[in-house]
Amino acid sequence: MTKVELIDDEIWCMTDVYYPAFFRSLSGRWDKDKKMWHFKPTLEVCRLLRKQFGPELAIGPKLNEWAWAARKAEDELKELIKSDAATLKIAETHGALAEAMSHRTYQQVGAAFIAMQRRALIADEPGLGKTLEAIAGLIEAQCWHGMILVAAPLTSLRPVWEHELAKFAPDAHTVIAVPRKRDSAFARLAILGDFVEHYIDNPATPHVLVINPDMLRKDKFPILTAVEWQAIIVDESHRSLTGIKSARNMTQMGKGLMQIKLAKDGVKIALSGTPMRGKARNLWGTLHWLQPEQYTSFFGWAERYFIMSANRYSSHVVGDLNPYRENELYKSLDGIMLRRTKAEVVKELPPKQRVEIYCDMSDAQQKMYTQMANEAIAELVDMEDEALSAIGVLAIMTRLKQFADCAWRVAGSNQIALMSPAHSGKAAVIEEMLIDRGIAGPMDDRQGDHKIVIASQFTQVIDSLEAWLKSIDVPTLKITGAVSENKRTDITEQWQSEGGPRVLLMNTMAGGVAITLDAYCDELVIIDETWTPDDQEQLEDRIHRVSRIHQVTIFRLLSKESIDEYIAGVTYKKDMIQKEILDGRRGIDNIIQAITPTDI
Repeated sequence: MTKVELIDDEIWCMTDVYYPAFFRSLSGRWDKDKKMWHFKPTLEVCRLLRKQFGPELAIGPKLNEWAWAARKAEDELKELIKSDAATLKIAETHGALAEAMSHRTYQQVGAAFIAMQRRALIADEPGLGKTLEAIAGLIEAQCWHGMILVAAPLTSLRPVWEHELAKFAPDAHTVIAVPRKRDSAFARLAILGDFVEHYIDNPATPHVLVINPDMLRKDKFPILTAVEWQAIIVDESHRSLTGIKSARNMTQMGKGLMQIKLAKDGVKIALSGTPMRGKARNLWGTLHWLQPEQYTSFFGWAERYFIMSANRYSSHVVGDLNPYRENELYKSLDGIMLRRTKAEVVKELPPKQRVEIYCDMSDAQQKMYTQMANEAIAELVDMEDEALSAIGVLAIMTRLKQFADCAWRVAGSNQIALMSPAHSGKAAVIEEMLIDRGIAGPMDDRQGDHKIVIASQFTQVIDSLEAWLKSIDVPTLKITGAVSENKRTDITEQWQSEGGPRVLLMNTMAGGVAITLDAYCDELVIIDETWTPDDQEQLEDRIHRVSRIHQVTIFRLLSKESIDEYIAGVTYKKDMIQKEILDGRRGIDNIIQAITPTDI
């Protein structure tokens, strides 16, 4: 017989059977003195115990009472998630915010979800307005007071958070911890000190500090982890929280985020439209940050839901999702993650159309690519086993990707991209597209106001393409990691205004989050893909947003018989798996809406 009871806010389990692997998979803790297992009280643990022991499980009265109350709360949450709108109290204090959300009632549901759960991953597709949901959620949770911390990418500090807070929550004392000019560690420390002093003088009002997560590395600014926060929001959380691989294995940024102190009645929110970074197991970092007391062991969680195996390096290799545990994983996520797609909540917005264009390489490019491929094969064959690391293979594949884009020339110790029609089949396709749209070609034939975004993960490719377009009198705008925050804001505003350059060149990672580019742009050209489908999705959703109802077309350029085709297959498979977890369980087909392969 196995007996379970709720004692001191834990489930105590006394059993005469020996299932240590099972109990550890529930994040259980063995008390050798009392000869009992201890668990955090969750419905998931209760259900797994019932499934394991069936009628042999004896449930104590306190645990039974707790479980009925938890079931009632779970049913209320399910009803909320299914609903199209929710009644909020924010209209009493924040009329502009309530009015904005009245046009997108799914945001009301998101705010109510945050208020109800107080630990939430809002995983709505990019472009659905998660920022407003987070602000409204804090107000609805009666958490709109004291010190509130927002960790967000540099690109969104002012264009997103400062702008939205000023517009919809002007009662907050909002401070951006990164100065516009003369940025330094000393200047940031001064800002943090002033922020805390202002809070001490006015403790009852909301004080929002917006930082870049990089400020949490190596305890650069200890004041951030020394004080207690009423709420913590991590925006674009996939960039920082997936770095938490386990309770002991995490990046410096992950350690910093875990060390931030939260008030006892506080709220934690993670915001990301792509929370998995291409792999379902990457969810654990976000779950652990949100609920460290429940998600204590990565491998315990992985053993519960994934197929585990061993290789020569490890006895704990995490594989695919265990098909017999899928529903259990979905139920566990329902209490912490809210996910909606554009197809669900903005039915009038047409789905993205994806067009794959297969490009012939230029003669010079083909020669260089073939030579590089042969050298890569020889290099891999000559490598000793211990030298054949993932990093070494990735470096070889990166070089192949670069030659699949264009030919390159060596200048001293540097390699320079030659992104022009004479040296790149992809550049030749881009030239055709620009001529067809009246952007390039003879001056007399240039007409219209059509704008187009062109992106690559390689800044050298973007810089070279910019130089070639300049040589044929096509003006461009450009966003790369080298562009300052102020300049990036100016470029975005210019792009979103009528007239001006009709081509925006962008680095995939530098421009892939926190900016909106949809006002006059319907098309995006992706020169090359990363290994993570989320990067491309974030990029696509810069122009596919609910702020404008229009048809968006995504062109993906692939060099024929090159590594491009292999990467496309890998990212498709990753996307299919993670979208099944995020959306398939709700009956939403959100993997690829349309693909039209085209040879050029």
